[in-house]
Amino acid sequence: MSTVNIIAAMQSSIQAATGKSSAQQIAATSSQSKANTSSSVTISSSGTTYSRYEQQIAQAQGAQNQHRANAVSDPSWGARYAYDLAHDNSMTGSPVGGLLSIDAKATDPAIYASGAPVTVASQAYFTKQNAIYQNQVLELYNTEKAKGTAPGQLISDIYDLQAKQPDAFRAMMMWPPASDPLSIQAATNTPGTPPQYLYGDGQVAKS
Repeated sequence: MSTVNIIAAMQSSIQAATGKSSAQQIAATSSQSKANTSSSVTISSSGTTYSRYEQQIAQAQGAQNQHRANAVSDPSWGARYAYDLAHDNSMTGSPVGGLLSIDAKATDPAIYASGAPVTVASQAYFTKQNAIYQNQVLELYNTEKAKGTAPGQLISDIYDLQAKQPDAFRAMMMWPPASDPLSIQAATNTPGTPPQYLYGDGQVAKS
């Protein structure tokens, strides 16, 4: 099993250009100020945070396009990369799940790289959707591998599968196409029930 997060596809500009480096998890920087109490953890779908999120999604799309091209020109690399994409489980069992802002400390309320706060409900949602996706991508990989599908096409198929995931899960994973980060709250928060925010270490933030 891969111990690095290939699926995020948030490569550096050099990695995206060459496609030859080992993929690694990139938790995108969020410009949102870190909150000290759960009551002040908020997200806006406008402003600097959302603009940066859109830029990161555009970069991810560019990296995916480059990966497809690299796999066609170098099938051996493509075969390895397709395997890693399908077998990566580096986020499974994470204390809070998803791609988190690298600004946040373990003792701060956790924030997804898209800018949305991590809650008990969103963590449960992430765990469920990640398990569903892992089953889907492994089935896809094994089926297409058995058919002899070319690595470039297999990588494209995996990225297409990612693009079909629910909006909230894509926002957590920073997968194209971009979706409103507020979709995370819409999919996970229960109306009329105050959300329980999580710290980076998985502990529930105190009010």
